[in-house]
Amino acid sequence: MTFDEAVDGYLKRHVAKLRTADQVEGIFKLPVFEPWRSRRLSAIAGKDVADILDVVEMNAGPARVNRVLAAVRGLFNFAMSRGWIDASPIRPGLVRKEDSRDRVLSFDEVGAIWRSLGDIGGPYAGAARMLFLTGQRATPVSQMRRSAIDRRAMLWRTTSADQKNGVAMNVPLSPVALRVIADRPVTEGLDFVFSSDGAQGVTAWSWFKDRVDVASGVENWRWHDVRRTVATIMGGLLGFDPDTVQAVLGHSGRARIGVTAIYDRSDREDSMRLALNAVARLLELVADLDGWAVVDDHLHSVRPGEDANGPRERRAAFRHAIRGSDSCWGQWLSSVTGAANGPIQEPYLHKSTLTASISI
Repeated sequence: MTFDEAVDGYLKRHVAKLRTADQVEGIFKLPVFEPWRSRRLSAIAGKDVADILDVVEMNAGPARVNRVLAAVRGLFNFAMSRGWIDASPIRPGLVRKEDSRDRVLSFDEVGAIWRSLGDIGGPYAGAARMLFLTGQRATPVSQMRRSAIDRRAMLWRTTSADQKNGVAMNVPLSPVALRVIADRPVTEGLDFVFSSDGAQGVTAWSWFKDRVDVASGVENWRWHDVRRTVATIMGGLLGFDPDTVQAVLGHSGRARIGVTAIYDRSDREDSMRLALNAVARLLELVADLDGWAVVDDHLHSVRPGEDANGPRERRAAFRHAIRGSDSCWGQWLSSVTGAANGPIQEPYLHKSTLTASISI
């Protein structure tokens, strides 16, 4: 059996049911594998693998090496399970240390961090949860003021001074985000939301991250990776368009003027709200280990008698439900998990009626 024949069998019999199928297939199309195409799979040795990874690192960096290594390791493990080869050429020590700027947290890691923040509590945990819930940078979140929160409109009205690009923006707040804000104690006469004394916002992010690392077990990441992860989730599993993702991140898009700008801003805020509400629902879902395991399998596993379109159709239904009303989302969760109200970790997370009744 040649390398190409093995890759074809691996993609069809195993990878097709994974949510990363497109990425894995793309890796095996890389030109770096050309010398292996017609080689017998059993003839590929450890040095061959190391040489390939060295080439990838020189051209694309350590993060890409680790993605390629994961795909190649998966192929050889699958080949051994099928009896195509007797041993894998993958050897220890091939994993590269990634620059955290390349890091996207996995759903399991997101769930672990979210749960640890609930266990730790306090102003830093609230601020960290707001990073996930808004996709904003740590500095404006740490300096969030109650006077900038419009609870009736469910908006955080940031100023040009808050944003790195110098452009003020309205950040929609999900019911979960409003609850996180409302849970922080109010110090009379002082405006900061996430503060130990109300006089200034939280600043010791590095110190707090050490606590989160220990509590969650997640390593080799930094706070800015949360923002990248939120963007990846919105554009990936949740299926939002690039313009919406860029709007949430506060990246400048096409210029608008006059009345067009007013309507464009309104439409953009609506799409941003839809996206951030979906992110909040997904956060509560991945924080539930059992519930997420069921949903993840439902969204990505190919069932007996169906082709790859089955998972795609279920993911489309998931996207429709997670963007819908509380009733729509709750019914979908119940139908998939068998739970009466879906996999809820905390009592307030599904209460979308939180508006003026919340004390901010």
